[in-house]
Amino acid sequence: MKHLPFALLFLSLSFGANVVVNSQATKQPPARQAPSQIRPKPRSIEGAAVFAVSKDVNDATIDPIVIFNKGQYVNPLADDEAFIKQVENRYFRKGQKYRLIFGGAAAGTVTLKDRLEFGLTTSATLDTTIRLNSQVHALATSSNTLGAKQNSRRATTADERAAMLNLMKEAYRLKKLASAAIAKVTVYNITALDVDGDGEAELIGSFAIAAPHEISHDLFLIAEKKSGQYQNSLVWYNKGTEENLASRRLVDILDLDSDGTAEVFTINSYYESTDFTIYKRVNGVWKSVYQGGAFGV
Repeated sequence: MKHLPFALLFLSLSFGANVVVNSQATKQPPARQAPSQIRPKPRSIEGAAVFAVSKDVNDATIDPIVIFNKGQYVNPLADDEAFIKQVENRYFRKGQKYRLIFGGAAAGTVTLKDRLEFGLTTSATLDTTIRLNSQVHALATSSNTLGAKQNSRRATTADERAAMLNLMKEAYRLKKLASAAIAKVTVYNITALDVDGDGEAELIGSFAIAAPHEISHDLFLIAEKKSGQYQNSLVWYNKGTEENLASRRLVDILDLDSDGTAEVFTINSYYESTDFTIYKRVNGVWKSVYQGGAFGV
């Protein structure tokens, strides 16, 4: 009997230990909360719609580039059939008329006619003195206020063209192209525009070199005058064959956000499609801020 207290003490401690262990083994982790479901903000067709206007020998066409709304760039041809239908109903009704923009300024009107086969491409009638062709495009907009400045787009002077050709050669040399190849360059367009109204023209040019084995070297440049000489401010380059082909050509300029410096709009062609890019000068550097409005060819 005199060992009973020790036995009781042992059993008591063992039972207590089991209680602790069992308690730890059966303790349930705190319930995990499901991550919050943040619904994406629905796209809006409200804002200023901007279109590309092109013309071949006889026919003019208009394509949507972007809807600009309160600082946001909305792709009118996003992967959303219901949204594209809204864009079509709002902006692509036969007989609708938009302000034509050339050199960042109003330059007439464009009136919609019939829808074509791809995307929202629509035939159109132009009322303008501007002569468009396969390499000279324009913009159009649903806004009544954008493009209120004077037209700053013009042909380059002899000195400006020479400066741009030298910058083209410099850019190609940096891509390791030989002088003999550069001598065969195709100049698609060199245009002078004043994007910021400072009286000094910026130069924009598109070039291509066809190399053996169906390789194409495509180049797009924006040049600005600094310390009295033109320098490349933006260089876009692509080397490709067939499915990797890509080119960029100027459409026009337009000050979308009214900050005093116009954005540069380009039309981009690939092996089986086309889309658009908007370049914006941000802290003195040209950057791509939007790419969209794609359609098949």
